[in-house]
Amino acid sequence: MKTYSAEDVRLISEWVEKYFEVSALINNVFGTSINESFPRMPSIENEIEYQHLRLWFFKNHDNFIAIWADFCQSKGISTNFNGSIDDMQYMENPFFYYYPDNLLDIAYVMGVRSSDDIGYLDEQDRAIVVCMNKMFSNTVVRLANWVGEFAETSN
Repeated sequence: MKTYSAEDVRLISEWVEKYFEVSALINNVFGTSINESFPRMPSIENEIEYQHLRLWFFKNHDNFIAIWADFCQSKGISTNFNGSIDDMQYMENPFFYYYPDNLLDIAYVMGVRSSDDIGYLDEQDRAIVVCMNKMFSNTVVRLANWVGEFAETSN
């Protein structure tokens, strides 16, 4: 099995940290459960923070995607796709759901909001976003642990 350099491990550690920052923003906007009195609109501060994170993810995408592909292969998950070019990026990197132009568009990209909606989601739609966010969070933890298992050790 391939081993990962200290630089790769640092990248994934930082990537995980940034992911959880985006996850917290999503929870702030969409809630953490369907029982909360939502929907809320993102604050300007939330949106600015999201844009900084989004730029970081794009800047580090190529390095991340190579490690993500190794992780998927080790788990028997295929990243090959025979659909449209637009859909291929989500198969190659499902975290692309977290990279749209703004926070509210995360729900649109996940398919729970139409492009005509102006921001508010009903309880069922919010529940889908919350569930997907939890699912992705579990995957992120598994990825971090997996990379740690294959980190190079210095003698």
